[in-house]
Amino acid sequence: MQLAIYLGIGFWRHWFDYQTLRSRVAQGELAVASDLSAQADTPGVAAWPGWRAFRVSRKIIENSVGDICSFYLTPQDGHTDLALEKRTP
Repeated sequence: MQLAIYLGIGFWRHWFDYQTLRSRVAQGELAVASDLSAQADTPGVAAWPGWRAFRVSRKIIENSVGDICSFYLTPQDGHTDLALEKRTP
């Protein structure tokens, strides 16, 4: 019974958020992308041609257990590109 109530409340909250977004789009408060499939088929511009070798310059452990880490990569050729620095996961 508790699971059904939990799922019902969750569904209601998502439905309410969905209806709010629909009304905001209808009123013109939010812009809607018309053709997302065309954008998905167009590949992005590569930061450099071909393959490039990198090395790990830093490894930072993100939690106390040590199972989440961040790796900072630098190019082995020493050239730093602005296009590389702007990319985020």
